[in-house]
Amino acid sequence: MPDRFNRSAKVQISIGSTKLVEIQNLRIAFKTSASLSSSGGEGDISIWNVNKTTRGIIEESKQDKTIKRITLFAGYGSSLSLIYSGNLTDRTFKKEATDGILQLLCKDGQNQKSLTINKNYGPGTGLRDIVRDLMKTIQDRSPEPVGIIEENVLKLIPNTKMNKGLHASGLLVKILEDVLNDVGVEISFQNGSIQLMFSDKFLEETIIDFTSKTGLLGKPEKLEDGRIKFRSQLTGLIKPGKLVRLESDEIARSRFTCETVSHDGDTRGNVWETTSEARAA
Repeated sequence: MPDRFNRSAKVQISIGSTKLVEIQNLRIAFKTSASLSSSGGEGDISIWNVNKTTRGIIEESKQDKTIKRITLFAGYGSSLSLIYSGNLTDRTFKKEATDGILQLLCKDGQNQKSLTINKNYGPGTGLRDIVRDLMKTIQDRSPEPVGIIEENVLKLIPNTKMNKGLHASGLLVKILEDVLNDVGVEISFQNGSIQLMFSDKFLEETIIDFTSKTGLLGKPEKLEDGRIKFRSQLTGLIKPGKLVRLESDEIARSRFTCETVSHDGDTRGNVWETTSEARAA
């Protein structure tokens, strides 16, 4: 088990298609969120006392809007995990006493959610074929590479013939979401990738076990409809759609699928934890 007291974090700022600015060994505080909805996770990242060179690069890119993505890694010692990645929406710089604090506000999926489409799919077009084409259109027109998580879900979508076809006009992601909802598939943005998952399933990854000895903090809180809320020491292993198993006297059922995940940390503060709301699996 890594050293739970040696907190560390780094931020990567992607500028243009090739430039990458990395910030580490400074005080970094953050609050991030992600969920199984298509709204896109949010990130609020603050960095103390960035040097003049790095600040100059960020300010220069602010003018021509070349910053493509902000990525946060955090963990313990040299063992860092991906915590959040999103498109930059705003940045500010402020002074507190002798410190200068750079604040980066981010939104995942921002570049894709603004894409529009105006296309007709004729009568008899298969539902799966429409979904594949909409996904490909997002990837082709996105200003940055977009991966697909659980791409095998596409193969399981029925290719039912659309008798009246489909007139797709408007926001591309919204149209895709409406089509997928009809077949019980959830679409969400996760760290720059599009995740597809049947609403009654979970990600096909190794289950994570949580006990008080392996990072579970406090007692899980019971919510409505058999859902729970739990806290753990900060970890990048928990993400929306992930299957977890909890060992606690407060809950009768132990397997849950994470629906929302938030990370809250400060390399020189008190908080360093992950919170999730999950449904029974």
